[in-house]
Amino acid sequence: MGKQVQQQTWELFCQKVAQASGGHARGPVQVETIEHDKDSAEAQAHA
Repeated sequence: MGKQVQQQTWELFCQKVAQASGGHARGPVQVETIEHDKDSAEAQAHA
C-alpha cells in the first residue's frame, strides 16, 4: 500500500508542476523500485 500511495503522490506532484509551468506532462509517470542489499555501499551511503 505504501508504494501505491507514494506513486500517486509523485503523479499528482508531476501534474501540478506541469500545470504551474504552463506546460503539460510528456507522458505517464513511470515508477521503478530498486532494492539494495542493506550492506551495499549504496545503502550505507543513504543510511
